[in-house]
Amino acid sequence: MAVFLFVQGALYVGLQAANVVQLARHRVGPAFVVGFLISLLWSFNVKGVAFRSGWGGVIYALGAAVGTVIGMWAGAKL
Repeated sequence: MAVFLFVQGALYVGLQAANVVQLARHRVGPAFVVGFLISLLWSFNVKGVAFRSGWGGVIYALGAAVGTVIGMWAGAKL
């Protein structure tokens, strides 16, 4: 379960970071698709994180931090 929370956080924030690059470069199509994926993933994340206690939030936040770095790297490659 901890790995799943980590991946959720990494994917969510990685998509956000990559979408910032799409927005800055005025790429409407890719920004639209990534924005949709962000919202879709968020709808699952709310249920997965909000009702957990203890380390679940910390693990999700750590995944989000890693996702930020991965998203920055991926955005630079696009």
